[in-house]
Amino acid sequence: MIVSTLRMTSTPERRGAVLHAIRSTLGPTAVQPGFLGWRLYHDIGDANAITFAAEWRSQEDLDRHLRSAQYTTVLAVMEMSTERPELTFRTVTHTAGIETVIAARSKDSPFGATGIADHRRGPRSRTPRGTTKH
Repeated sequence: MIVSTLRMTSTPERRGAVLHAIRSTLGPTAVQPGFLGWRLYHDIGDANAITFAAEWRSQEDLDRHLRSAQYTTVLAVMEMSTERPELTFRTVTHTAGIETVIAARSKDSPFGATGIADHRRGPRSRTPRGTTKH
């Protein structure tokens, strides 16, 4: 999987136009072969910063997108940035989830095996005080 990330800045006056332009590419991009998903982030440390990330199945799929009309729009949006845009492409070879936290916390954890509630098991059965469970 390849993750492309674009971080750019915009003036408050142009922010709406930038977001509109990025969003206009999403529908056509979503149906391209190999497109896995996207995220749009607002930077809490910089109100003028916007980060757009997209995930692609393969380099071939990403290359096809980079040659598309939708990416021409993205390049035009980059020109609207008030600072030099940051564009990165990362190849992801392994992805993990909560099991990584569980494995790390199970080593020397004072909270038991994980310290994390296992919500997949459903609510815990509790015996009311003063009664005995048979």
